[in-house]
Amino acid sequence: MSDFARAFAFACILAAHADALAATPISSDASQDIVASHAVAEDACVAVLLHRIVDDEAGVRGPQRLYVGPRTTENGTTIVRVYWPQARAILLIDPTMACGVDGTLPADIDLSWYRTKARIELEADVVATPEEIAGSTNLVDRAWVDAVVAECLRDEPLTINPTKKSPRSTKRAKR
Repeated sequence: MSDFARAFAFACILAAHADALAATPISSDASQDIVASHAVAEDACVAVLLHRIVDDEAGVRGPQRLYVGPRTTENGTTIVRVYWPQARAILLIDPTMACGVDGTLPADIDLSWYRTKARIELEADVVATPEEIAGSTNLVDRAWVDAVVAECLRDEPLTINPTKKSPRSTKRAKR
């Protein structure tokens, strides 16, 4: 079982017992455990978000493998990069923005952000050198992409089976 799957299972158990844990007094020695628990809850939230993104994607068929990279800091923000080979994309997820303080995904989250702004299309948004970016906020260079993909591929993939076709993907399919 991958580390991500273990973290997801732990987060589910943690969520099930949240009321009992909230009533437990916290010692100063437990502060590191709380930080770790919050990260685990965010990991579970990221997994739920990825499932929603896959379900929302037009034309998705069959199991999708998403390679979740480690947390990294970019421009002062914690980011989780996700390589999605079938979609030929890298998703950029800010767990603190996507997940509530309780580590859950809001029901009304705007998935369009992950179709446009927080997504790097490997067929369209990648240039050969940093010089070719020329101040664009939409482009990345090939070396950056190669490094991100290699980092994400270090762990087992999160496999997501789409649960249903979304209204968005059904509308696209009819055109």
